[in-house]
Amino acid sequence: MAGGVRFKDTSFKTNKKAKEIEISEEDINRHHQNAKKWLNESFKKDDNPLGMAQKTEFIIKIPTYRLSYLKEVEELMTLLCKSKSLDLTMKLDKYSMTISTTANTYDPYIIIRGRDFCRFVARGVPVDIAKMLFEDDTLYEIIPIRKFIQNQDRFIRRRQRLLGPKGETLRSIEILTKTNLVIMGKTVAIMAKTERAINKATEIIVDCMKNIHPLHHIKHLMIRRELENNPEMANADWSKYTPNFKKKSINMPKRKKKKQNKEKGFDSSNPNDPLNIPKIEPSKIDKQLETGEYFMSDAEKEAKKAASIAKRSAAAARDRAQRDLNRQQAPADFQPVQQGNQRDVRQMIDNIQKRKRKSSNDDNPKSSKLKKM
Repeated sequence: MAGGVRFKDTSFKTNKKAKEIEISEEDINRHHQNAKKWLNESFKKDDNPLGMAQKTEFIIKIPTYRLSYLKEVEELMTLLCKSKSLDLTMKLDKYSMTISTTANTYDPYIIIRGRDFCRFVARGVPVDIAKMLFEDDTLYEIIPIRKFIQNQDRFIRRRQRLLGPKGETLRSIEILTKTNLVIMGKTVAIMAKTERAINKATEIIVDCMKNIHPLHHIKHLMIRRELENNPEMANADWSKYTPNFKKKSINMPKRKKKKQNKEKGFDSSNPNDPLNIPKIEPSKIDKQLETGEYFMSDAEKEAKKAASIAKRSAAAARDRAQRDLNRQQAPADFQPVQQGNQRDVRQMIDNIQKRKRKSSNDDNPKSSKLKKM
């Protein structure tokens, strides 16, 4: 058919060849017109001419580090809320701001968007980006990321990994997913035009907190972006072009189990074993009951204590006396030095003197020649 479009109708249940179906341009235009009926139209004043029946207000707390910025943009925020028929009151001395409806407010949901606008600005989102929340086609979400990690140091490292050097990783995620991301404290704020973009950004953030690097997702999105721009790959299978990153499992060495005592039928080294009953040491009262001291009077206890002290002192005195006696007596293996004869001693002295004379003569040969002459 002239002016028609051909596409393949693939079926996943059967292995039959794909059938070619022809659709005319009239059918395409008719489908487009039907789709326009389902578009969300903006809420107009004619839809609610009587306005709001009751005043609604919300109080938003302001952190101390945002006070200086909010002082600069207070006038701009007030004008934005006034254009949407809302009243904004800043109380910076009380660290809060109040947003409420007015008599001219006709949109019942605009107060919710105004409340979230103030929340996003208070948590670190610039006013130029946060004003997108007043648009009907803008979706937003706040993801708490602290609940995924218990360790504080590990949480800070993974949050910095999501941010990247100089914010490059976060900026690349924003470009590829077409979202606006703001990391502040323990949460991440997301703003986008489609729910698909928010889901993809949420997946990247959650996987980063679960120790999956965001660069894997960035590479996957870049490849898909190139394939989408290529018309030849419209009906092709993209699974072989996209990378499949899997988490590596490291084989840790197994701990050796202790051998159980087979004779007794339980492990004596395991304190949690119900059969391993630890020995209970007797208390002071149990010891007194065994010796009979528990039933003695106070006088008998003192007399027994004095007798034991006297017995210990007598034993110590005996030990001291024995040590003193051992010091005065010679040991059993002591052998006295044998004294030699006086003649042997004199001969030894003469020999020593002769050696000294001989050594002195050898050192002075001139003196020896004079003696010979």
